[in-house]
Amino acid sequence: MPKAYGIDFRKKILEAYRNKEGTIPEISTRFKVSQSTVKRITQRYRETGDVVLYLHNAGRHELIDDAGKQTLEKIVVDAPDLTLNEIQEKYYQIYGIKPVIAVFHRVLKEMKFTYKKKSHFAQQRLKDDIKKKEKNSSN
Repeated sequence: MPKAYGIDFRKKILEAYRNKEGTIPEISTRFKVSQSTVKRITQRYRETGDVVLYLHNAGRHELIDDAGKQTLEKIVVDAPDLTLNEIQEKYYQIYGIKPVIAVFHRVLKEMKFTYKKKSHFAQQRLKDDIKKKEKNSSN
């Protein structure tokens, strides 16, 4: 991506335009920039009163802020065997927003937390008939 023109250079272009040292095509040729660049610089000056560089904030905002991270830490410390789905559900109950599971994975990884990955067999172990079988087999 091309580098933005410096403020001093922008001010020279604006000064030439305001002093009517030529038309937009003549000024663009003189400073070796496009006509649209001259138009943008003059338009920005009319709108804001300055020729500063326009920097936009790209990207999405964080769905889980510092308070949310503290809450996640508390959730994981209190119940380290929760899955990401269960963590997501608890977070939803507290904050009313439900970020996708990948967000929780990324945040927990940044926080250097691990979480237990339950298998689908874990729920079966809680059934009474399975407990009886395990108890009988250990005797």
